[in-house]
Amino acid sequence: MHTRLPLGIKLRSENGTRIDTLESGGVCIRDKGLEEWIGMAHPPELQHLIDWHQIYAVLTKYSRGLDRLDLDLMKEVYWPDGTDDHGVFRGNAHEYCAFMIDFARQSWEITQHNIGNVSIDIDDNNAFSECYLTAYHRITGDPEKIKDLFGNAHYDRYKDAGAEKFDYIHGGRYLDTLEKRDGVWRIFSRVVTMEWNIVQPTSDVWKEGVLSTLEAIGTRDRTDLVYRKGQ
Repeated sequence: MHTRLPLGIKLRSENGTRIDTLESGGVCIRDKGLEEWIGMAHPPELQHLIDWHQIYAVLTKYSRGLDRLDLDLMKEVYWPDGTDDHGVFRGNAHEYCAFMIDFARQSWEITQHNIGNVSIDIDDNNAFSECYLTAYHRITGDPEKIKDLFGNAHYDRYKDAGAEKFDYIHGGRYLDTLEKRDGVWRIFSRVVTMEWNIVQPTSDVWKEGVLSTLEAIGTRDRTDLVYRKGQ
């Protein structure tokens, strides 16, 4: 039986292992793989919704790739001829990915990149996206590393207090142009802005009180729980 929906999208598994039914706007597509269905021609409103969600998936994939130090995943976010302007690096996007994975591994002990207030303007096979960014970074207090990252004045402010680890929180925006090629959306150019930041000695708690019961700790590689897909 085909259920026709007046509004929204519903995904349903017919065989328990894959999604092969997608219903939207009163239209039901059955017995086709989801990727084949996405590649079909759709009413403009539905195509806009599909494009929007595919672009959003690209934006979130970047965060996972960087926080898990997954170079291959990060490269999937950008077109090979794309560019990235992160301040510390300006140039080819795939070269940026390799640079940033190495930079993050050497500079930060922990990172977490969160996006919000996502706005996406789509014009056929081109799009512009603005999303707000809040990025957390943990740095171990090697004096020279702190000076390189935050300057001598910041290091001098805290050195007498004996601080060994610092939290750097960056508030900014990702401004992206994206292109859809052969049905695939990726970033063609990205510029990162800075709106505010905080750099301060770490005051976290890991092994005390109720926090000591949290045994699922994220890792910065493919041993992280997310790669197990819930298994």
